Formats: sequence, structure tokens, C-alpha cells
Amino acid sequence: MLLLASAFGLFLIIPTEGFRGLYLIITVGLISLGEIILGKEGENILLNETLIIAFGLFLTFSAFYQYIPAYSVIYAIGIFVSSALLARSFYELLPQAGYAKLVGSVTLGLFCTEIFWALNFLPFHFSIQGVLLFNIFYLCLILNYYHQFHNLNLKKIQFHLLLIAACSAVVLLFTPWNIIQ
Repeated sequence: MLLLASAFGLFLIIPTEGFRGLYLIITVGLISLGEIILGKEGENILLNETLIIAFGLFLTFSAFYQYIPAYSVIYAIGIFVSSALLARSFYELLPQAGYAKLVGSVTLGLFCTEIFWALNFLPFHFSIQGVLLFNIFYLCLILNYYHQFHNLNLKKIQFHLLLIAACSAVVLLFTPWNIIQ
């Protein structure tokens, strides 16, 4: 359900009809292929699907906030609910107690909501805000995942921090730096 909601949200922010049609054709094919492969591959596909959903939802909420800022509280609630549900569904396969998965998911949801709120004070385009929020979500999700399996170490932390820093640096380097009216 969240995958379809994120795909529809991205569909709403595409400006031209030709690109919308192309997007629909590609999205339906990818969603169908992903669901077919999901039964065979399991955890790796689940992580990729979770990340695709998160990217779509964060980009959509950032765009809605930039174009219709009057409903900012609703967007913040949407970020919290979607990121907490995504994290909880991703953590479902972990061999932990239900309350540990719930606490991790709610904590990640609250953290993403706070980062979303803070990013809206910066003079970035909505796509940059969505990508930065997605990077932070990914970092927290994967580090908590390793922590839940009790195999979080310094090398994994360094690798994911460098990965997120490189992605964020590329995004920030190619950002047009001007004040949005």
C-alpha cells in the first residue's frame, strides 16, 4: 500500500503528461517485477522496496510542503506515520521481541519527522530536502537493523556514514544555491 502511495505521490509532482505516461508504464512494470521477485529473494528485495517507498514518500511530502505549506502539520504526521510503518514492516523478520521493533520504529519515525521539520527551514528545493531526509532515514534504518542482530561494528558504521556523506555531498554540490521565493 505504501509503495503505491509513494508512486502516486511522485506521479502527482511530474509536470508534463508525456513524462507522466512514461512514468506510469515504467512504474507498473517495476512494481510487478518487484512483487514477483520478492517471494524468491526475500530480505534484499524487501530492503530495496522499503528504500524505494521511503524515497517516493519523502520526496512527495517535501514537494507538497513546498507548494502547499498551509498543511505542514499533516505532512509532518505523514512523515512520522510512513517512516514508522516502513521501519516496522522492515523489522518484522528480526528475531526480537515486538516491543523492541516497535520502539525502534517509533523512534525512527520521530527522528525523521524532526529532520523533515528542520530541513524545511533551509532554502533548498524540495528534491534536495527529500534526498537528504532519505539519506538520514537509510542510515538510521540500517544501523538499527545491524544493532538488532547484534553485529553492529565500527567498520559497518564507517561504511554507511561514508556512503551517506558521499551521496549527500553529491546532492549538495549540484544544488542551485538561491533563495526560493
